[in-house]
This record gives sequence, structure tokens and C-alpha cells, in this order.
Amino acid sequence: MIKRLLYASLGNFYNRVPTGRIVNRLTKDLRELDESIMYSFLFFLINMAELLGNLAICAYSTSPLVVVVMIVVGYLANLLRKYYLRTQMEVSRF
Repeated sequence: MIKRLLYASLGNFYNRVPTGRIVNRLTKDLRELDESIMYSFLFFLINMAELLGNLAICAYSTSPLVVVVMIVVGYLANLLRKYYLRTQMEVSRF
């Protein structure tokens, strides 16, 4: 069955499936994508505001040396994030 699907002609597909159905499916997928991007961006903004607020409170209430420690920890966390993203991409390829 997979072999037949892979080697089927596109003309045969477009003759059997109405254009309206293809366009409806495409617009539905794009609408879902737009909604998920909007919510993801909203959550990102909320989390960034919380993070910056917490960092500002920590920096204000403690000694100035904590700011240096925060920068070092942030740099190390970024390196760790990049390492795991590369690993995830390699694992997902297989």
C-alpha cells in the first residue's frame, strides 16, 4: 500500500480530491498554527516578565556580586540549552 501511495501520480490525486477540500484543510492547518503561535508567544512574554522581575528583586535585595553570579549561571545555562537542543535534533532525525 505504501509503495502504491509513493508512486501514485499527482494528477490522479488532484482528479479524485476536490480543490475546495484541499484549500479547507490548508486554511484549517494555518489557522491552528496561527493560534498556537499566538499562545506560545503570550506565554513567552509572561515568563520573561516574571523572570526579569525575579532577577531584579534578587539583585536589589542582595549584594552586587550576585549579579555577576547570575550572569555566569545564565551563560552556563545557555551553553547547556544549546548542547541539549543539538542532541535532541540528532535523536529526532533517527
